[in-house]
Amino acid sequence: MNKNYFIILLLTIMFLLLNSCGIVKFRTKRLVTKENKYIPPEFGENNSVLLVQLLDAKDPFERNFNKNTIRHFNKNIKRQVKKEYHGEYIFIQEYELTTSYYKKYQDKEMYRYVLLSRWDFYSGSGSAKSVVTVTCSILDRKDNVFYKSPDTTSYYNKLFQAYMINLEKERLKYIE
Repeated sequence: MNKNYFIILLLTIMFLLLNSCGIVKFRTKRLVTKENKYIPPEFGENNSVLLVQLLDAKDPFERNFNKNTIRHFNKNIKRQVKKEYHGEYIFIQEYELTTSYYKKYQDKEMYRYVLLSRWDFYSGSGSAKSVVTVTCSILDRKDNVFYKSPDTTSYYNKLFQAYMINLEKERLKYIE
């Protein structure tokens, strides 16, 4: 009986390890809520446009990535937003918010929320591979508050998908 228990436990652990991207999505969907303070409390209450910041090859930090990698990341971010979020959104680069002469998104009521991502690049040595990890956050520009993701993960696609699903749920609560 102990042998069967051990085999079941071992198979369960292997299943979880092999499907950890599913765990990221499940955990993010469960945790990233208004109640847990990972989504701004007023999100969805008005018709503000969600700004989604993409990676920029000109950003000094993001120079760790080659242009094809940045294109790949941005393509996946766009795909998850388009697939899961049906409110109004605009894809932007960081300079569009931080450059003083760029005035298009200065209205903090209309463009109140920005979905940001922090990408960290860890270069391996020897036989170790390089790893990219992602953390998401939402910036409430009106109140100047960041709502940071509880997790950092290399499964960025699942993280964005879960974020978009939860943001869409919150948005739909206020649709008549």
